[in-house]
Amino acid sequence: MAQNGSIMSYFPKTPKKTPSSPLPGDGFTSAEIARVTDPTSVPWEPPQPYSEVSIDKITPGPRCISFTGRVANLYETTTSSKNPQAAKGFLRIVVKDTSGTIMVKLWYTKTKYALRLGQLVRVWTYHVSFGDKKGPAGEGLFTSIFPETDRACWFEVIEGCEEEARTPLGWKRRGVWLMTLKDFVSVGCDVPDARVLVCVKSVGPKKKTTNKNGVSSEMVTVNVFDHTGEASLTVWNVITASAAEWTPSETVLLLSNPSLRVDKYTRLSLSARSLVDVDPAIPDADWLRKYAKRAIRREHVNPPWPEGVFDLEAAANSQNRVLFSFAFLDEFARVAPKEKFTGYLSVIIMELRISELYRRERLMCNECCGIPLFANAPTLMCRNCEKPVALRMNPKIIGQVIDETGCAGPGKLLLSEKAWEQLLGRTAAEFVRLDAANLRFIEQRLLFLRVTMRFAWAAEEGEGGVGRVWIWGVEP
Repeated sequence: MAQNGSIMSYFPKTPKKTPSSPLPGDGFTSAEIARVTDPTSVPWEPPQPYSEVSIDKITPGPRCISFTGRVANLYETTTSSKNPQAAKGFLRIVVKDTSGTIMVKLWYTKTKYALRLGQLVRVWTYHVSFGDKKGPAGEGLFTSIFPETDRACWFEVIEGCEEEARTPLGWKRRGVWLMTLKDFVSVGCDVPDARVLVCVKSVGPKKKTTNKNGVSSEMVTVNVFDHTGEASLTVWNVITASAAEWTPSETVLLLSNPSLRVDKYTRLSLSARSLVDVDPAIPDADWLRKYAKRAIRREHVNPPWPEGVFDLEAAANSQNRVLFSFAFLDEFARVAPKEKFTGYLSVIIMELRISELYRRERLMCNECCGIPLFANAPTLMCRNCEKPVALRMNPKIIGQVIDETGCAGPGKLLLSEKAWEQLLGRTAAEFVRLDAANLRFIEQRLLFLRVTMRFAWAAEEGEGGVGRVWIWGVEP
């Protein structure tokens, strides 16, 4: 007798379906995820009205305000919390405008704020407290913000406003005065709120140091000067990024309450009470910048040719070709110091240093970051900014040059690229590729040779500010 089938045998069989792989994601868009994981990437909108005030009008207590100023000092402190959502550190930023200063403690977790001294920033906050009475300028105002977790506060760097808030703190008040480097070294370090106006001469490379506790730090030494002396300014850690953007002989710094240490050299540094104004909008800064431009033309190892100062095409095609002697050139420049003129010099080359500079690898030279560069090559990599620098012929190749009335010392005559090519018979790139024997032959051939040099002159204080004899053509 046949066995009865189970009840399942009376139902049609259905094929088994393989489970489909789930779609990636959890239902949230990338914008929604970024709003939570990185709130600073989302455009911020004030949740309530904020009053725009100057820093001197800020009063301690709860109040929704915003203020604008420039970064006058900053330093960074890191924390060691193991909580992934805890703050990784904070920046202590001294923000100043023309009326006062305030300390801003800017906390961060993931966002890295690339701040520089002199940057224009704007801060939104809802509470201001009393801070350290020994802080900058004795203001003692303090606010703490954490934009990544607290959307009621915000911090923003404003770009493109170069002239706003450039006037130093309290500059319009009576009794605000500047000190020279010489006076500051002598007695100024004991004067409260001393201010020193200096110009950047050179920016050294970034170095890493380790203290006895094993903590590593970065430092940059900036050489500064004014018309009375020179000093070195040492900046640390987060401020080193600011020093990398300073231009030698152009960036002017107003240092308020700097620290001083005098041993073999004069050394300046920044403390918590120090303020730094980068390129302040005052007449003294403009004067110091012009002084630095004149000084660099005198001290530059190889000044560039002054473009746009002389009309050399008109001088070459002119029918009035005046032959000068060194004595007549000196007399004419003293009688008419503001005049620009061109002419000819018939001179004898009494000294050449081609072989000597070849052995010392100094046939070509230039400056970068305020540091002289020498090589027997057309280009050289700057060790400070790590950028290639085009080199020019060393003016000290030509030693003493004489005529019947006077002489010019080594390196006093500055030749253009065309003049060097006419004198040497080849370009600078071809010249530095020659071996020692060929260079010695060229040196002997040119020694005691009489040549005619076409020169141009403009007074140092006049238009273009040259103050040197520039040779733009050489005829044997």
